[in-house]
Amino acid sequence: VSATNAELMSVSTSFVPVQGEHIGGSELCATCHELITPFLDENGEIAGKFPEQTPYLEWENSSYNGEKTCQDCHMPEAVGGMAISTVSSELREGVGQHTFLGANLFLPRLLINSGDNAIDASRVSMQLTSDFLSTQAAKLTLDNVSLADGVLSADVVIESMNGHKLPTAYPSRRVWVYFAVLDSENNIVFESGGYDTSGLINGNDNDLDGDIYEPHYTEITDPDQVQIYETIMIDTLGVPTTTLLRASAYIKDNRIPPTGYDPATVPQEIAIWGLATEDTNFGDGMDTVSYRVDVGEAQGPFTVTTMLFHQPIAFRWAIDLLEFQQDDGSAPEIDTFLDLLDKTPNVPTMIVRTQATVE
Repeated sequence: VSATNAELMSVSTSFVPVQGEHIGGSELCATCHELITPFLDENGEIAGKFPEQTPYLEWENSSYNGEKTCQDCHMPEAVGGMAISTVSSELREGVGQHTFLGANLFLPRLLINSGDNAIDASRVSMQLTSDFLSTQAAKLTLDNVSLADGVLSADVVIESMNGHKLPTAYPSRRVWVYFAVLDSENNIVFESGGYDTSGLINGNDNDLDGDIYEPHYTEITDPDQVQIYETIMIDTLGVPTTTLLRASAYIKDNRIPPTGYDPATVPQEIAIWGLATEDTNFGDGMDTVSYRVDVGEAQGPFTVTTMLFHQPIAFRWAIDLLEFQQDDGSAPEIDTFLDLLDKTPNVPTMIVRTQATVE
């Protein structure tokens, strides 16, 4: 701290400011963003603990540990320095921007529809978040695109650029692959991963029925198959749930782990669950999904488009909250949220897209 700023702060507050090195460490972020919560059995008794969100533990077991901190990505250094006081024009080097960017574009949309004083700030946040996602979340590649005997084949390769799982943190979040094939007249020949404004993913089992869910895929051949990177929680009876206090374990967790993640040595709290454990093309910051499309009588050349979408509040989570309100009564906070949700289309954010043509 410079003498000027130190003197100003000392005179104003009677405190002498000193630099806190811990502010730059990922451990600081873990104090809020690492949550292990209790869960209840069918009798309402506490039956154990559940890893609700574990971005710090994921980071700790990645190649980012020792190379980049949480702050390096979510509070990047201000280029050219920054004034840290309204009463001093002195520019300080090494100061992190307080943008705290993540992946949640839905919350700013809700705030805009709430009509409060956060509208302008929310719009700025949406643009910054969109830019952040499109440049620092993931890479998408189409490989081995070919057409033979009426079957179009393509491999979609997703590379995570995160120091934690993709997606991470609160378990309502999900990322999925959109894959479409169009003929020479731009008619849709095949589409996997389409959605509507309610937030429902077409073909996703869990959105239609809360007791089932979409598995992890290595190959997709049908429009009703969708590669969704997500967690599915189950209660003590093994039934899927979106109620955190009932969540005893994950039956599916195929969120893409960061580079350096070793499934043989990581703690159980951040393990992979479900069919992804059997996928040899999944892990270490990547996943490859193969698509095989029977184009039938459609005429090429064919355009192949793939996108990666992110949704902070999955459709099932919103629907379960609505059903709880209808069946078990409600609270003002739930009423307010559901009212805003009704006004705000739950459309996902496109992270990245790519395209190819094949004849």
